[in-house]
Formats: sequence, structure tokens, C-alpha cells
Amino acid sequence: MACAPGEMLFGRERHTITSRFRWAFFWSFTLFVQAVSVWALGQALPRIGLGPLFVLDFRETGENWHPALRTGFLAVVTLAWSFVYDFSYYWFHRLQHAVPFLWRFHATHHSIEELNGMNCGHHWSEGFLRVPLLLLPLALLVDLRFQEVAIIASIVGAWTQFVHANSTIDFGRLRWLFVSPRFHRVHHSTSSEHFNRNFAGVFPIIDVMFGTGKFPAEGETIEVGLTDKHEPRTIGEFLLVLRDKQETRLTPAPAE
Repeated sequence: MACAPGEMLFGRERHTITSRFRWAFFWSFTLFVQAVSVWALGQALPRIGLGPLFVLDFRETGENWHPALRTGFLAVVTLAWSFVYDFSYYWFHRLQHAVPFLWRFHATHHSIEELNGMNCGHHWSEGFLRVPLLLLPLALLVDLRFQEVAIIASIVGAWTQFVHANSTIDFGRLRWLFVSPRFHRVHHSTSSEHFNRNFAGVFPIIDVMFGTGKFPAEGETIEVGLTDKHEPRTIGEFLLVLRDKQETRLTPAPAE
């Protein structure tokens, strides 16, 4: 919602208000499932006696430090934790494209034709799928204890929304550092040359490391969506199955 005013004034495309409200409603399903899944994971791990391999407790670190030093330390921790998360998310995201069962659900996200900061929802089931494939491995790897951890998580979450913005924002020479809307738009492209590119959500260098990075050319037009499916417009299409795109057939003119 924070992206909407700027997109309406300066967006590269004109999107309907109806689609924004529709996806705000669809988001409610996804966010509910994600919240329940995270809560269930937090309840389950202690009960079955599983804990993280590493515990990093920074809650009392730097309490007496100079504010500038503590801010710098927080920035390093933020970037390090975000990179670990994005590295894990990168492989989870690649699995969603490589495994037909997972793609069946992830296709909902890619079917969106009016892509923007609000219209970037996922199928409601992805909240469940993230538990065994993304959140559980991270939870068993490291427990980051830091009073600002909620702020860090919010920043990462907000960034993954921002990269879907209806915008031509790029970072020029700094485009290698952080994913921009232009970089991520390639991932949603209908062009075959862009398929299976730009999986990272925050750090493009991860895509570069594994040969999936592609920076768009200056002024390149990128159409988004799926060539065979429409984006969901009803609750049924969002919850169950996407509607197929019908090929246009020209009716031959009657013979004279």
C-alpha cells in the first residue's frame, strides 16, 4: 500500500484500482496461512527437542558502545542475516520453478499481469510450503538473538514487496548490490530469454554467482505474466486453479 501513491503518479504502466483491492483481499489468505505456519513451527521445534546448530546472541552486545559504532555493527548484522536468508530463499525459489508440483502453486504469483507493490501476492498454500523448504532449514541452522531482529525482518519483507513496484527504478552502477524493480521484473517476464532468471529477492550477486543473473538493457520493455494463464480474478481462481488463456482463432470469411 505504501508503494501505491508513487506508482499511481509515476508508474511505468496504468493499473486499475480494482486489481489493487482484489489483491489486497487475496493477500489476507496468504498472510493468515504464513502467520499460522510460523507460529506452528515455533511451537513444534521445542516440543520435539530440535534446536539450531548455532546460537548468535547479540542482545547485550555494544550496549555501552558509541552510537555510530553500534549502528555500524547493526548494519553488518542486518546485511549478514539478510544474505543468509536470501541465499536460502534463492534455492527455495529455484525449486518452485524446477519442480512441477511447486510450480503449480507458484504460477499464481507469476500470472499477475498488473504487477506492482500490492499486486504481487502468492498462492495461499506457499505459507505451508515455506515451512519445510525454507523456514525449517534456517531455524535449524542459526538462532539470531537481537533486539532489533524484528526490524531486520521487516526491512527484508518490505524490500521483497518494493522490488515488485510498478516502476523503472534501477540503481545504476550500484545495481549489483541490491535487487531493484527493474532487475526483478526480468524474473516475471513473458520473454523466453528471461525464463529462470533473477531468483534472488535482495542481493543480485547470488544470481550472478550461480549463472542466473540478467540485468535488463537500458530502455528495454519487459512484459509480465504467463503466456498460458490469466491472473486470478475470483476467489475460486486464486484458491483452486488459474483460468487458461484461449488462443484467438480467426473465423474465415464466407465464400462469395
